[in-house]
Amino acid sequence: MTRNPQTDANPQLPERSNTQATIQIDVTVSSSRSAIVDVAGEVDLETAPELRAALAAVSDSGVCVIDMNFTSTAFMDSTGLAVLIAALRRCQHRGGRLRVVEASPAVARLLHATRLSRIFAFDA
Repeated sequence: MTRNPQTDANPQLPERSNTQATIQIDVTVSSSRSAIVDVAGEVDLETAPELRAALAAVSDSGVCVIDMNFTSTAFMDSTGLAVLIAALRRCQHRGGRLRVVEASPAVARLLHATRLSRIFAFDA
């Protein structure tokens, strides 16, 4: 069977803007041992280093429990997932945990599709 690129439909992939990716990270330390990290914008190759640095700073401050809120995150790629996995390992190494407590539909689909929802205790 031959394919005609002009007439064959391509699968729909999530659309991203062509503008520069932005990220906003807000950390709220709720006690000396736990924190909530709110992430807004896009987590990709360009912005992942900011998230990595923020999570490392939280972990290095002695926080053992990190709850991630991705409600306002429009897009996340595999680079973002790699940052989360590395942060989870860092927390576990120190006897803590990292959970995804809230997520946008796009991030929720990504977590469920990769089966990482189980690792991050995300069940929404």
